[in-house]
Amino acid sequence: MNYDDLKSDRMVFPDSLEDIEDELYKKGCTDGLPIIPPTPERVARMIEYNHLDPDEVIATKIPPRNGIATVEKIAINAVMAGCRPEHLPVVIAAVEAMTAEGFDLFGVQATTHPCAMVVLVNGPIAKALDINSGSGAMGPCWRANATIGRAVRLILLNLGGAAPGNVDKSTQGTPAKFSFCFAENEEASPWEPFHVERGFKPTDSTVTVLGLEGPQDINGQDATKAASFLKILANSLTSTGTSNFRFTTGSDLFIALGPEHATILGREGVTKDAVREYLFEHARVPLDRISDEHMKHRIKTPAQYGEWDGKSAIPIVKAKENILITVVGGAGLHSSWMPSWGGPRHQAVTKLIRPVKPKYERYDVIVIGQGYAGLTAAKLACDRGLRVANFESECMGGLIVNLNELDPVPEGAEHAGFELASNLALKNMEQGVVPVSDAVTTVEKGHDGLWVVKAGSKGYAAPNVIVASGARLRKLHVPGEEEFFGKGVSECADCDGPMFKGLETVVVGGGDSAFQEALALSEYASKVTIIMHGAGPRARADYLQRAAANPKLVQLTNTRVLGINGSPDKGVENIRIQTAGETEKDMVCSGVFIFIGLEPNTGFLPQGLSRDDKGAVITSEQGATVLPGLWAMGAVRSGFGGLLTDAAEDAQRVIAALSVST
Repeated sequence: MNYDDLKSDRMVFPDSLEDIEDELYKKGCTDGLPIIPPTPERVARMIEYNHLDPDEVIATKIPPRNGIATVEKIAINAVMAGCRPEHLPVVIAAVEAMTAEGFDLFGVQATTHPCAMVVLVNGPIAKALDINSGSGAMGPCWRANATIGRAVRLILLNLGGAAPGNVDKSTQGTPAKFSFCFAENEEASPWEPFHVERGFKPTDSTVTVLGLEGPQDINGQDATKAASFLKILANSLTSTGTSNFRFTTGSDLFIALGPEHATILGREGVTKDAVREYLFEHARVPLDRISDEHMKHRIKTPAQYGEWDGKSAIPIVKAKENILITVVGGAGLHSSWMPSWGGPRHQAVTKLIRPVKPKYERYDVIVIGQGYAGLTAAKLACDRGLRVANFESECMGGLIVNLNELDPVPEGAEHAGFELASNLALKNMEQGVVPVSDAVTTVEKGHDGLWVVKAGSKGYAAPNVIVASGARLRKLHVPGEEEFFGKGVSECADCDGPMFKGLETVVVGGGDSAFQEALALSEYASKVTIIMHGAGPRARADYLQRAAANPKLVQLTNTRVLGINGSPDKGVENIRIQTAGETEKDMVCSGVFIFIGLEPNTGFLPQGLSRDDKGAVITSEQGATVLPGLWAMGAVRSGFGGLLTDAAEDAQRVIAALSVST
């Protein structure tokens, strides 16, 4: 994506990290800790890595300020927090969860209670992102835990306006407001994972959010039996100073069991639901621990404090379902619990983390061109077990399909170019090479380090792109050349030769291709004049010998073609030529076959490549360009020999040099 796609206001600073941090701190945009400057490049890289639209609205408002949470705004805060690009989907899911209908985010943001937004991660993504669920999971030293939780806090600050003392009225605050993110230790749990319990699949990755106090330790070192530990656990929850007790109206509380405590319960067959039932019945506050004032308030305003008969011990939650249980941590007989802020029916919300949808079709190797070099490279890459896409916008096989007789013939190959190319392309498809019949328009490096190939309306990405787009026949650039193309002007003797049976023709050029085409054309034409601009031919000796022995072939050196003449009805009738030292004259002919060399097809390639004076790409011996991951071979490579055997050797060298990490 282009940096200009980002809509946020820009701020320009001197080249000093301290200046940036100081200014953002003064504006109230940070949590007081140093931040990563959210430059357009960093923000764009994060968004593009996840193939997201920066303008997509994730939440229409983050209360109380009600800022709009677009992907771009979320990414800005995630960059500031130090998140890696792959952390963004977790942060987005957290925003979706805490702005879900029924979740009282306004209350969490503005309460005097010291609550923070907990972010619990479940599923495969926790391990993939190295989100700590074991020893010290709620503490420091894990980048994913620290930065994801911090990103959520910065979003609540910058989009929700929760500045301490202004909107955030928390009397004392809590260190948990800096960051409060961890994963469930699913492997150490004797029960199904927390997110599965809430209706998700084990293979799903989820985020659960809830406004909670920081963890309060439950020291159960004396308990080796389930009954003993449950009693300790129930007694730990019955503090009359928590909001869960004060407002028993349906808010959740959160229990994070250490793996050793969970194992004690699991080996005795105690289920999570059994734990909840026990706690609902036993984690109650007796009347002798409740102040008279509190009892009066509870009787007077049951809507706020919860229904109570005035006689019984008071439960800490309205229903057993309000007790959330997960397994977190490492070795040691310690667990913890976290009261919620106690707002009316403040309950946890769990959201699916949306998997990254590839913006581009992803391959290990992209080969541009289905000439002999490109087809061979695609085959060899596929033989290595790599996922390969092979592009061609015109005719599969490139220029060799115009040849009815290959010389030299690759070992074990067919004599005709079309059969060679079509059979190789068919074998490639059977092996798994994906053919793409679209013209490549651009090749550029994406922010995630992959090369992005644009073709048609789609994009394709790979760490390695092999350019084997071949070459096109050079034009004379004389009057009549374009006008009479297909009406006497041709580039293929094997294809169009029969149309000139018994007629006089001209081949322009002095190299191998020109002489090979002239020899093929002589099978049909009554006369073939080979016109060369230079003093003599440059073709192979065996071609020259065959031409000299062919009575239909005439060679004309030091001669330039100045124009091609004819009529719409008859096509080409003559050409205008000039031989050195002579005046211009017309030469009668019915066909003009132009073979004056090749121009590499490289117009779609990025800037920064080294090229020779003919426009061919300069590479290392292995075919590597100066841009890592971009390779060139065949006719687009400077110094290419031109033979099919040269093309095959190019392909072998490039594929052998590809990084194994692809």
